[in-house]
Amino acid sequence: GCRSINVAGHEVFEVCIKRDSGWYHVFIAPRDAFEPSAIQAEPMSIGCGELIAISWADEKFAYLVSGTTDIATLRGLL
Repeated sequence: GCRSINVAGHEVFEVCIKRDSGWYHVFIAPRDAFEPSAIQAEPMSIGCGELIAISWADEKFAYLVSGTTDIATLRGLL
Protein backbone atom coordinates (compact mmCIF):
# COMPACT_ATOMS: atom_id res chain seq x y z
CA GLY A 1 0.00 0.00 0.00
CA CYS A 2 0.91 3.63 -0.05
CA ARG A 3 -0.16 6.97 1.35
CA SER A 4 0.84 10.59 1.62
CA ILE A 5 1.64 12.03 5.06
CA ASN A 6 2.55 15.48 6.32
CA VAL A 7 5.87 15.74 8.14
CA ALA A 8 6.74 19.18 9.51
CA GLY A 9 4.62 20.82 6.82
CA HIS A 10 6.08 18.78 3.94
CA GLU A 11 4.30 16.14 1.88
CA VAL A 12 6.02 12.77 2.23
CA PHE A 13 4.99 9.66 0.30
CA GLU A 14 5.07 6.30 2.06
CA VAL A 15 5.12 3.02 0.14
CA CYS A 16 4.77 -0.20 2.17
CA ILE A 17 6.26 -3.42 0.81
CA LYS A 18 5.78 -6.95 2.16
CA ARG A 19 8.66 -9.35 1.53
CA ASP A 20 9.45 -12.79 2.95
CA SER A 21 11.55 -11.25 5.71
CA GLY A 22 8.90 -8.71 6.79
CA TRP A 23 7.42 -5.30 6.07
CA TYR A 24 9.43 -2.40 4.69
CA HIS A 25 8.45 1.25 4.47
CA VAL A 26 9.87 3.59 1.83
CA PHE A 27 9.50 7.32 2.46
CA ILE A 28 10.08 9.80 -0.38
CA ALA A 29 10.14 13.59 0.00
CA PRO A 30 11.37 16.53 -2.07
CA ARG A 31 15.02 17.16 -1.27
CA ASP A 32 14.42 20.88 -0.82
CA ALA A 33 12.22 20.07 2.21
CA PHE A 34 15.46 19.50 4.18
CA GLU A 35 18.42 21.62 5.13
CA PRO A 36 21.26 20.83 2.71
CA SER A 37 23.53 19.73 5.56
CA ALA A 38 20.87 17.37 6.97
CA ILE A 39 20.87 14.96 4.03
CA GLN A 40 23.56 13.13 2.09
CA ALA A 41 23.73 11.45 -1.31
CA GLU A 42 25.61 8.46 0.08
CA PRO A 43 23.44 5.91 1.94
CA MET A 44 23.55 6.20 5.73
CA SER A 45 22.17 3.55 8.08
CA ILE A 46 20.88 3.78 11.62
CA GLY A 47 19.35 1.33 14.06
CA CYS A 48 17.31 1.78 17.22
CA GLY A 49 16.15 -1.39 18.90
CA GLU A 50 14.45 -3.57 16.29
CA LEU A 51 14.00 -0.72 13.79
CA ILE A 52 16.64 -0.01 11.16
CA ALA A 53 16.70 2.56 8.39
CA ILE A 54 18.81 3.63 5.43
CA SER A 55 18.56 7.13 3.95
CA TRP A 56 20.04 8.83 0.91
CA ALA A 57 19.19 11.52 -1.64
CA ASP A 58 19.51 12.36 -5.29
CA GLU A 59 19.16 15.79 -6.91
CA LYS A 60 15.36 15.92 -6.51
CA PHE A 61 14.32 13.60 -3.69
CA ALA A 62 15.30 12.29 -0.27
CA TYR A 63 14.63 8.61 0.49
CA LEU A 64 14.39 6.55 3.65
CA VAL A 65 13.78 2.80 3.78
CA SER A 66 12.97 1.25 7.15
CA GLY A 67 12.23 -2.24 8.39
CA THR A 68 12.59 -4.64 11.28
CA THR A 69 15.09 -6.98 9.65
CA ASP A 70 18.88 -6.92 9.71
CA ILE A 71 20.86 -4.25 7.89
CA ALA A 72 22.23 -6.66 5.27
CA THR A 73 18.72 -7.70 4.24
CA LEU A 74 17.59 -4.07 4.09
CA ARG A 75 20.61 -3.10 1.97
CA GLY A 76 19.80 -6.01 -0.36
CA LEU A 77 16.53 -4.30 -1.27
CA LEU A 78 18.28 -1.21 -2.59
